[in-house]
Amino acid sequence: MNTRTLIELIENLVDPEKSGEVKETVREELQNTELPLVDKAIIDAYLLQHDGELKDAIEKWQAVATIAEGPNNELAAHAWLAVGCLLSEDDKGRDFVEKTYSAYDKAIELKPDYADAYYNRGNLKRVLEQRRSEYTNYSKAVQLEAAIVDYDEAIRLKPDNPLFYNDRGATKFLQEEYESAISDYDKAIRLDPKNVDAYYNRGLARSELHQYELAIADYDEVIVLKPEAPLVYTLRGCAKGSLEQYEDAIADFDISLQIKADDFKTYYARGLSKGYLRQFDEAIADFDEAISLDSSHTEVYYNRGCIKLELDQFESAIADFDKTLGLNSDFAHAYFNRGRAKFALERFNEVIDDFDKAIHLSFDHYLVYFMRGETKKQLGNYEAAITDYDTVIERHPKNADVYFNRGYAKVKLKRYKEAIVDYDEALHLNPDDVEAYFNRAEVKEKLGDYEAAIADYDTVIDYNPDDAEAYKNRGTAKYKLRQYEAAVADYNETIRLKPDFAEAYTNRAEAKDNLGRYEAAIEDYDEAIRLSSASRELAESYLNRGRVKSMLDQHEAALADYDEAVRLYPSSDAYSTRGRKKLVLGQHQSALADYDEALQLSSYYPYYYQRGLIKYELGQYESAIKDYDKAIHGINEVGPKYAGSYYYNRALAKCALEKYESAIADLNETIRLAVDWNYAEAAEAYLARSKAKAHLGSTQEAEADFQKAIRVYYNEGKNRGDSYRIFAEAAEAQSKANAHLGSTQEYARENFEKARKAFQIALELAEQTDNQDMKTEIEQSLQELENTK
Repeated sequence: MNTRTLIELIENLVDPEKSGEVKETVREELQNTELPLVDKAIIDAYLLQHDGELKDAIEKWQAVATIAEGPNNELAAHAWLAVGCLLSEDDKGRDFVEKTYSAYDKAIELKPDYADAYYNRGNLKRVLEQRRSEYTNYSKAVQLEAAIVDYDEAIRLKPDNPLFYNDRGATKFLQEEYESAISDYDKAIRLDPKNVDAYYNRGLARSELHQYELAIADYDEVIVLKPEAPLVYTLRGCAKGSLEQYEDAIADFDISLQIKADDFKTYYARGLSKGYLRQFDEAIADFDEAISLDSSHTEVYYNRGCIKLELDQFESAIADFDKTLGLNSDFAHAYFNRGRAKFALERFNEVIDDFDKAIHLSFDHYLVYFMRGETKKQLGNYEAAITDYDTVIERHPKNADVYFNRGYAKVKLKRYKEAIVDYDEALHLNPDDVEAYFNRAEVKEKLGDYEAAIADYDTVIDYNPDDAEAYKNRGTAKYKLRQYEAAVADYNETIRLKPDFAEAYTNRAEAKDNLGRYEAAIEDYDEAIRLSSASRELAESYLNRGRVKSMLDQHEAALADYDEAVRLYPSSDAYSTRGRKKLVLGQHQSALADYDEALQLSSYYPYYYQRGLIKYELGQYESAIKDYDKAIHGINEVGPKYAGSYYYNRALAKCALEKYESAIADLNETIRLAVDWNYAEAAEAYLARSKAKAHLGSTQEAEADFQKAIRVYYNEGKNRGDSYRIFAEAAEAQSKANAHLGSTQEYARENFEKARKAFQIALELAEQTDNQDMKTEIEQSLQELENTK
């Protein structure tokens, strides 16, 4: 038997159907005493190789190569190829790479047209690239291009071998040259239509190109040829999942797991498909199983965390994202979604850190900036929130929500006009956003644009006729426009929709108060008090009800309400309001105590003024002046135009202390501030200054001030068409001047007669206009004048 025939026979040892028969023939051949030494070595090498004695087999083949080199280079090349193949199978150390390369190189050197040697050397280069991390010190481990060169040469020498095309395609696949890889797989399939590996590999390449329908067709062929291969069902399922054919994908995963029940990838892929079908509990069960098989994969923890986030299982989701980031600290999406879970749990400070890391890792999707802006808004950091919203708008300018949220942040910063612009844009992008109409209406109210606010509330109510809050707010806007009846109508609707809405009763009461419907207002305050639970709101209702009762001269009842307000919520407003009522009731000392309490809580300047009035009534003039000083300082900072009364009353206190020069200075200031708009205050100031000048002996100046007071009253009365009231006030002014300027009996009598005449004219005018209240008042004043005669 010649050597070539012997080699071909022995190569059949790898065929299970022929292995026994061939092995017996080979052993018989060994009994041949005339068998050449090299043939005996070949047989020994093959038998050792067949029996798994790789090390001994390698030594035998090396011996064959040594014997054959020179006399039979083809045989020597075959032997070196066998050495290289066996070294690749043995693979027990990094030095095998150099030895394997050397064996293939020697085979090619001895037989330059040895296609199988080029093919095997190409395979070695491809495998080393796939296992690069194991052989980082080996420079040839990344030579995929060199592998392609070897495959090219193998194909040139043996163009009809499908295996060569298949493996060259696999190498191109590693280079991500998927189209070219598919071309090689096509050739392999044309040469061998039952080449399972080629169909399988072509399916992988088509999946990478998102050609999922074609990939599924290839996997179908594999399943026909090799139906018990579990991985192909998994791959076909993944392709179907990519086409959103989730039910069919799950069916493939089920088959794969029936064949191989412990496959991590299949459980993971099936969990993904179940997640897409919102079969969340089943998806989590698959992810749990995948993790039990292999706990080193970040994607499984991440996707399980995402599903738990969907199920509002926030703490558990965070635990999964923690695990994800423990395995891969650069997983930007995990930071983002962990931040979302923490946001739901209101752990806002931690949320910012997660979103910052996601952005740092180049997760530049607008949503992360949107969510970070939302978080900053929740933390009250509105300027920083706006910066993030600005970024979102730059990248996604058609997002209505971001304009809405930026508008909200600007409202918090009292940048109302800018907020309106944002709400306008939000509504331009989403004209049906009822909440944007509502918020814009609230901002318009803050800007005093009540008509425009009402228009927006109209729109809200058109969309949602049962929105009690919208009716309440629209009622408030109408109230601000003094449309009290219309406001009451809106509050009526609010209460119909929400009968326990305490604020609506309060607001309706205020509107009724302005309509003079005091009893009805009190009834609403009663209901507001019944419904309210918060101390502050309750106290406010008691205060308001007390004020209405005061309008009905129910002073004691009003005081009882103020007492309750102070008890519930002892605010400065409650103390000052009760203090004013006690002053009306003549309870000066108690009133003074209330203003002391009010000023302990707030240094609001009117409280000093009111306390000064009480002290004046109690004859505590020096102390009163000190309070007026503080009141004047406060009012001059906010609105000096209205300070006339403050100067006037300080002047009266100074007059009581006979500090006439200083009093005149205050009265000068009163006249300067009041003469153009508050005629009554100016006239009173002229009269008081007249008195002060009289005390200083400046009779002529005093008379001049008296005449100015009369003229101010009279002229203002003519201008206002309110002569009867003005004549009465002028008469009162004359009677006061009578006491201050009566330097002679004749002068006093003259002024007395002028005053009486003025009262009589005023009385006639009051009768002509049928003003009974004024008629009664003038009659009382006239009687008082007669009593002073």
